[in-house]
Amino acid sequence: MSQRLQNDIKYAEAILSNECKDEFRKIYTNTNEDLLLLFSKLDIIDKNILTVLSSADYLYMSYLFKAKSVECFDINPLTFRYFYLRKWLIQNGIIDIGFCSYEDVLRILMDVPTSNSSDEKESLLFWKEILLKMGKNGFYSNQLFTTIFNPFNSFYNDKLVGLSRILSSITPTFYNFDICDNSGINVYGKYDVVFISNILDYYRNNKSIESIIHNLSPHISKEGKIICAHIPLIANEDFSQALDLERKCFGQAFNYKQITCDENGEIKYYQYTRKNNVGSKSHI
Repeated sequence: MSQRLQNDIKYAEAILSNECKDEFRKIYTNTNEDLLLLFSKLDIIDKNILTVLSSADYLYMSYLFKAKSVECFDINPLTFRYFYLRKWLIQNGIIDIGFCSYEDVLRILMDVPTSNSSDEKESLLFWKEILLKMGKNGFYSNQLFTTIFNPFNSFYNDKLVGLSRILSSITPTFYNFDICDNSGINVYGKYDVVFISNILDYYRNNKSIESIIHNLSPHISKEGKIICAHIPLIANEDFSQALDLERKCFGQAFNYKQITCDENGEIKYYQYTRKNNVGSKSHI
């Protein structure tokens, strides 16, 4: 058992025993966003993607919309373990853990085929041990998962077979870090699109924004974009004022562009594009 796996098991055990008080300790079972709305506005064909992992929906949609490669990051190490659990559920026709029982999950874990991936093998060991520690009552008490029922999930209904086929052939690269950590991040590639979801709704202050810019700038391709989401229900401040601050921080190196609004005209998705891309053809 690797040190990484041991650490993940200890972290999950601390959550189950209420000893862990990290703000982002729980696993989101699926997205709370309308990613079909977003991805219908993007051209990511043959693009190299870096995305927050979370429930893995950004990763799924990137591959369904024909990205070339997808790498992932998250502050919560258990999101990588959940990627594999959700993969096995999808391969059994279940979109996420919110749609199955404790008995279903145990049965599926027992039938997972042998894999050549050490990450997948370790994730299987992780879930077998954690599900047994949770027990049936722990599973339904929702100690480890934040369950979201999102109408967007219906998009997957006729795509589970294709998505299962895609997932069977990929082993995603995962980086466990805080993108707002000003000490830097350990990625090495250049990305055409970086999805940071609604991270800025939680960290919209000068220090955090400048850390994100510092961390991502070396890894954005010449025509690269940072795609941001805004979830009005969780925002704790006036968004227009907060966005002015954010745009000012990004303004030296990036151009701002709105992508979509909701029915009330409130911005839902927007992007920052390198200024050296001014005048080139945009796909959004």
